[in-house]
Amino acid sequence: MADGRQQDRSVDEFASPRFAVLGLLFGLAVMIGWLWLAGMRLWVAALLALLILGYFAIFARIRGEAGLSMGVILWPKMLDEVMLTLIGSKALLPADLTVLYSVRWLYFGPSTGGVMACQLESFKIAGEAGFRGRTTGGVLLMAALLALPLAFAWTLHTYYGKGFLLMPIGHRQLSMVGSQVYWSYANLNDAMSNPTGTDGRGLTAMGTGVAVVLALAALRTRFLWWPLHPIGYMAANSWGMHWNWGSFTLGWTIKVLLLRYGGLRAFRAAVPFFIGLVVGDMLSEGLWGAIAAWVALAPQ
Repeated sequence: MADGRQQDRSVDEFASPRFAVLGLLFGLAVMIGWLWLAGMRLWVAALLALLILGYFAIFARIRGEAGLSMGVILWPKMLDEVMLTLIGSKALLPADLTVLYSVRWLYFGPSTGGVMACQLESFKIAGEAGFRGRTTGGVLLMAALLALPLAFAWTLHTYYGKGFLLMPIGHRQLSMVGSQVYWSYANLNDAMSNPTGTDGRGLTAMGTGVAVVLALAALRTRFLWWPLHPIGYMAANSWGMHWNWGSFTLGWTIKVLLLRYGGLRAFRAAVPFFIGLVVGDMLSEGLWGAIAAWVALAPQ
């Protein structure tokens, strides 16, 4: 019976492990090749691609285990900072640095790295609802193949047609996008003007952070009463928590009160209401996003 259940699960998978590994290697090859064609040397492109994949996998784990999404808007340390900490700007050519800072939105944070986490959640929700994994994976694949070309076309058409700096999104003081584009090239100028080597103090700080996370994880695994989660350590040091701490505290308080005074039954009864709040928020964002896209693409 157990073998039969295992067989059913393997048949229902979207792809075999071998196919998944081949897809991973192909995707990495495409990323590295794209960065190389943009001007990076191969070893720099490979290092950046592996770091990006590692960052996204970390966020997928965070999202799957704790449900933390946009609370960690930016990583405690951006990948361009990690690259310079590890090897220093002296080891990078001007072309390497230019590409590194020009593609900053690829590793900007969970806002761009959340696709992997969303896909994992989609498979989990679909499985709980009784949908087949192959069907779910096919729908996700079609959505990606449709969304990516549309996103490229919309971005290029809008930015080149209207002018990035002339739109609200390009405003350095009023828009996060505009400010980050400005700071990307300011950092590029600084890296070229003031070349540095490997940052020993930075490596020490990163190593200390790794040690703290491992210690918190070990304590949480060993002692059921241990209240501190390693994800909280990282999130607390991430930009954006000064905006979201109130929402997290409110959600945590509601959960504690429901479980303490209403028990598991009250908690489960309240879940659909809060799922409805999430769905309503997503529908609202999708609706206004569609309206904004229509306005941007409409002929003047």
